[in-house]
This record gives sequence, C-alpha cells and structure tokens, in this order.
Amino acid sequence: MLTSLLMVAFAAAAPSISEGGNGTYTLSDSTAALATRTDAALESTLDPMNFAVRMIAEGRLQDAITTCSTYTFTTDDVQMRIQCDDKPPIKGALNGAPTSYTNEKDVTYSITVQKSTDQVVFNYAGESATQVTTYRFTDGGLVVSKEIRSASLEVPMRWDTNYTRGTP
Repeated sequence: MLTSLLMVAFAAAAPSISEGGNGTYTLSDSTAALATRTDAALESTLDPMNFAVRMIAEGRLQDAITTCSTYTFTTDDVQMRIQCDDKPPIKGALNGAPTSYTNEKDVTYSITVQKSTDQVVFNYAGESATQVTTYRFTDGGLVVSKEIRSASLEVPMRWDTNYTRGTP
C-alpha cells in the first residue's frame, strides 16, 4: 500500500508534456558549475583521440557546446515549438515526422521528435553529426541533456543543463 502511494506521489510530481511543455524556463546552473560540466564532457570525448585529430576536433566541439539563458516552450497536439533566447524558434512534429530546420550558421538538419510522459527528445540529424537533445520536465524545472554523436567520435560528447520554471 505504501509503495502504491509513493508511486502515485512521484508520478504526480513530474509534469506531463502538456503541462511542462508550455512555459518558460531560466538557466539555474552557475557559470562555474556549467563550465565544469561542459569541460568534463569535452575532455572525455577528446581523450581517446590522437593528438592531430584532437586539435581539429576540439575547436569544432567547443563551438557545438551551446547553452540558452531561457527556453520558452509552446506545445499543442501537433507540434512543440522551442524558443532559445532570441533565436528563431525550432518546431518539431510530435507524431515523429521529420521537420527541416536551418540554424543561424545556415546548416540544415532533419529533426525527429520522440515524446514520453515527462520528456521530449529532439534528434537533429546533419551531414556530419547528430545532436540528441532531451528536454525532461521536472517538478518546478527542466533538465536539458545534449549529446553530440558522429562517426568521427569514439565517445559522444554529453552534458546536462538545469533550468527553473518561470512564474506562469
């Protein structure tokens, strides 16, 4: 009986996609904590590479580490719209159909979306790499997990960033 009550309490704590996927979230990690986490992610990815490849990859991977100060989500039955700071919004079809997205560097990606009860995964497939971004809605916040994968990387680069939900 106690186990059932605890499971109900935990299930109620995490907002659903329709609840969490409509709102604004502000970065809650300190600059130092985020730098430590992203530096460790970069180092673990670069570590198995030989020196020459490492030199080339380091700059490219460093450029791929992006953090938004604020995320704004708008979700309906068909799509999720994600606004990072003042950048153009990214739209993903919630039925898993591919959506095209071109970033500010004029690189085009095919986006597919997978959703579950309390998280949405945006898979950005490009010519040379893939970025998998998981937006997990928590009680009062958001955890954004990013992973960059490429055939050129023995170890994918992965890091998390924490956000607090703004006042509705």
